[in-house]
Amino acid sequence: MTPYDLNKSNSSSASPVEHLRQILKSSPNIYNLVEQYRTKSKENITLVWPSWCLIPSVGWDHICKELNVCNTEDVSSVITWSFSQGIYKFDRNLMSRIPSVATSGAIPTEVFFRLPEWGIYVESPLENDFSGFYAYLLYKNEIATLNVSIRGPLKEFFSVELNKSLVSEVIEQKQHTHLEIALRQLLYICSDNPNIMKINDLYPTRPRPIKTKSGWKLFPAKQPKIWLIGDKTENGDFGHWVILSNQTERTRYSCKL
Repeated sequence: MTPYDLNKSNSSSASPVEHLRQILKSSPNIYNLVEQYRTKSKENITLVWPSWCLIPSVGWDHICKELNVCNTEDVSSVITWSFSQGIYKFDRNLMSRIPSVATSGAIPTEVFFRLPEWGIYVESPLENDFSGFYAYLLYKNEIATLNVSIRGPLKEFFSVELNKSLVSEVIEQKQHTHLEIALRQLLYICSDNPNIMKINDLYPTRPRPIKTKSGWKLFPAKQPKIWLIGDKTENGDFGHWVILSNQTERTRYSCKL
């Protein structure tokens, strides 16, 4: 199998659909490998992982080795996204206020467990020098991470552990403008009531397996869904964060745009 040519998707004008097309052209068997690995988890208790993750990090390592692909992060971000193919577009008015999202409060990185789908693609503001980014959750060595794959003239990949550490601390530690913009956009998407426009009266959600003659099977989405994110209220109320800090205690956080 020819390794996936990572250089072909480095253009800032390349769309998520084009990224996916390039991977499937060189690795047409990748969905079968994903399904096989997920099926194995039902037969082997040691392969069990949380439901918020399509497959764990070790699964992607195994699949990419089978395909002779060297960049696991690149493949895992695009293929995870492809099962729902949600593209999130921010309203220009709301996007202009995203840089002012308050991250100085006690907002833990756990908020990103509220990602609406296994993997999403978020378009970047037009004035930025990158086209957008993939965001997805991953499970590795019993540690949950938010993974952000930024697409532009140069591809950048960041991994953020989801724990009690604060989003503001992550931004301060990383000191990276692109990641900061991405995290602020994700904070809005993961808030209590983000103003995401419904499609056919439905909000984004994780895909569900479909019953076939050979059993339940998970299929990739047939085409992208464009989720428009509009301004929330006239006074700019950003709503509240809700984090499940443990099984019995709920902690509520708030901030404003």
